[in-house]
Amino acid sequence: MKPDQAINFTSLEEFLAQALALKYESEERLDQLAQCLAEHNNPAAAEVFESLANAVGTMIQELEALAADKSLPQIPPWEYQWHCDDDPEALCIDHAHYLMTIRQSLELAQFNELRSLQFFQKVEEVVADDQIKQLAQRLIHLETVFAGDIRQRLENLSEDISSCEDFDPPNMPE
Repeated sequence: MKPDQAINFTSLEEFLAQALALKYESEERLDQLAQCLAEHNNPAAAEVFESLANAVGTMIQELEALAADKSLPQIPPWEYQWHCDDDPEALCIDHAHYLMTIRQSLELAQFNELRSLQFFQKVEEVVADDQIKQLAQRLIHLETVFAGDIRQRLENLSEDISSCEDFDPPNMPE
């Protein structure tokens, strides 16, 4: 969905399906980044993304519990109603690199959580359906707590000593 497109959920099930898709994608990307960083011998940054993926997994469990008695529609990805060009929680991979520090990892996660929070706030603001509005409010609360946890971790980070020295830098042809 492009920024100028309106948010128009027709049912609670449609919104729930898209919220779950958002969280599944987020968890998958966080897991992939954690695995990639672990393979590149950056365990500190890998642990950050692994812990964030676990937190997203907890949100998924809550959403799946809400969806347990509902028949969710199958929505093709090109019909998702995010208000940005990509999934709001899709990590901005342009800013990720294998030598990321803990601070850089948390800042990247914080940026993406704020995009997700803004999406759910926009849904809550524009929808008329009370059930969708209530679910959006619940997701806003979860995202606010999650973003607050990330902010707290950043504030408690005394010194970012996790910077990795690249013992095997890429070979650049001359």
